[in-house]
Amino acid sequence: MKQTTTSTTNLTICSGNTYTWNGTIYNAVGAYTRTLTNAAGCDSIATLNLAIETFTINLSANPNPAFGGVPFTGQITANLPIASSIWQPSNLFVNNLSTQTIVAPDTSFTLVVTGLSANGCRSTVSRLITVMPSNNTIFIPNALTPAAVGTDASVIKVYGTTVKTAQLLVYNQWGQLIFQTDSATTRGWDGTFNGKAQPSGVYNYVVRIMFQNNKVETKSGSINLIR
Repeated sequence: MKQTTTSTTNLTICSGNTYTWNGTIYNAVGAYTRTLTNAAGCDSIATLNLAIETFTINLSANPNPAFGGVPFTGQITANLPIASSIWQPSNLFVNNLSTQTIVAPDTSFTLVVTGLSANGCRSTVSRLITVMPSNNTIFIPNALTPAAVGTDASVIKVYGTTVKTAQLLVYNQWGQLIFQTDSATTRGWDGTFNGKAQPSGVYNYVVRIMFQNNKVETKSGSINLIR
């Protein structure tokens, strides 16, 4: 007596894809059965167990904005294990790791990453990476008018987009240190010493700056205190 034969196909496809099985197109999760006729003329019951994989990656960028000439790290994470990844612009990246650290270029760029899952499913994410200038330009006011509250002229501090840390030292006409701070981008000299307003005149400063690219510079200059 001839026996009915059976077969089972277990398959996972990527979200958005389709699979053609025995002349029918499938694109949804499910168990599908077809009764066919085998070579012996008997029933052949075929079953398709279809699974759908939804693979999604996310991208983090640090720092963002980036700074030209300074290390920049991009990292992708996903809802499923990442088998490999492709990073663009390709001239900036040399491997397929999910975490990449490069020296940021001097111009802004669009970072595009394509991740692949173990099943070959693909997910792509892109982000504009703004790159700040690497010329380490700073501004230190050369005149101080304490009465001009809320303006750059009301305190002496360091301004610059690529400054990491700044130490400011201020000296009076006799070389006495009357002000010091290690946070000169946020705290400045307001024209006082020990809580007392200092007289109008010329004062000198020294500032030691570390930029985001870890370059260190020391600058000096004079301040005209106006009351």
